[in-house]
Amino acid sequence: IGFYGSKRWIFAHKGSVLQTSLRYSAAHVVGYLMNIAVLYIFVDELGYPHQLIQVIAVFLVAAFLFATFKFFVFPKEGNGTKVSQ
Repeated sequence: IGFYGSKRWIFAHKGSVLQTSLRYSAAHVVGYLMNIAVLYIFVDELGYPHQLIQVIAVFLVAAFLFATFKFFVFPKEGNGTKVSQ
């Protein structure tokens, strides 16, 4: 639902569903790994409270995912990324 909603209504993307869905999945995997890395570094290594770090990580990962979706997963024609029709 998130993929099709983003593809159709948020970014109005017209490219290949297969290629775009692979990029979408890759973006989520990287976002998940980023979240785990932030928690590991700041909680396990530096000793900050996990609740605070997770709140911060939510915003960091959300910003990363939005930028990744806009420029890599659902690029517009003419921004330097070729879109398959």
